[in-house]
Amino acid sequence: MKRIILLAAMAASIGAAAQDDAAGKIYIVPVDDAGHPVELADGSYQGQVELIDSDGSTGMTARNFKVDGPGFVFYAKSSTDSKATFYMMPPWATLPAIIGMENPLAITGNKYVPVPQGEYDVVYYNNTRGYNYFNVTMSDDPDRVVYPSQIFMMSADGKYVALAGTDGVYDGLVAMPASFRVSYEQRYDMSEFIYGPDGDGRITATERMPLQLRSNTGTNLTLTADSGVQPGEKVLVRVSIVPGDSYIFVADATLTGIGEAETDCAGPQYYDLGGRPLQGAPDAHGVYIMRRGSHTSKVVR
Repeated sequence: MKRIILLAAMAASIGAAAQDDAAGKIYIVPVDDAGHPVELADGSYQGQVELIDSDGSTGMTARNFKVDGPGFVFYAKSSTDSKATFYMMPPWATLPAIIGMENPLAITGNKYVPVPQGEYDVVYYNNTRGYNYFNVTMSDDPDRVVYPSQIFMMSADGKYVALAGTDGVYDGLVAMPASFRVSYEQRYDMSEFIYGPDGDGRITATERMPLQLRSNTGTNLTLTADSGVQPGEKVLVRVSIVPGDSYIFVADATLTGIGEAETDCAGPQYYDLGGRPLQGAPDAHGVYIMRRGSHTSKVVR
């Protein structure tokens, strides 16, 4: 494989933009089963496709790119052929790459960008503020999102709470952080991956707060003084990152509003996170409260 030359300026800022390489060409290159690009005799790489500037877009695009192996890399080549850089996903990135959402790139990290085999449209973004990033979608289903298995409540000190879920909705019983942001990558400071509030970021218990990707991302989420929930207290949290229906919902884990009608010998009664009783067992996925007599527990469907 061609020797990869890493500029000293890039080494000082691992996630920096391509700088001089941007004046040349950028390719997307599939990798073989061992995770490596296959170099050809002329110095190019097998299956490489040049990314093209798109009209009305800030990114560079390759369409109908076929992946037969475990993934691909980005290859930036300067116009003078004196500098060449491979871009892959950084160690903290969510793997495999998230289909239909933005993903980070770096010059060190994993060997390649892992995606299932298939045909993709790929957009590469040169980010002067930090890590470059890309979006990959299925060529025959561009609106489909394959959501990550977890998202994060990120604090400024680098600590996080992970919430698990499917289909873009995540739940958890957590100790409420005093101040945090919602991200699907383990980064507090990257606006590309952060969901911000429409307002001042103060959360009222049992009320949905709308969230929007890259909206007001400099504002942390905190509890209101009269929310009835304190930082550090165990709470039930639900976060949706579904486009058009993104929100965060926080409820007291004790759910004191649940009635006392059940007895120990009665069947279980189910409630949603707001303490509202359900008719029978829930049939939709999510987190619920199950009460059997005096015992209350969280269940996941």
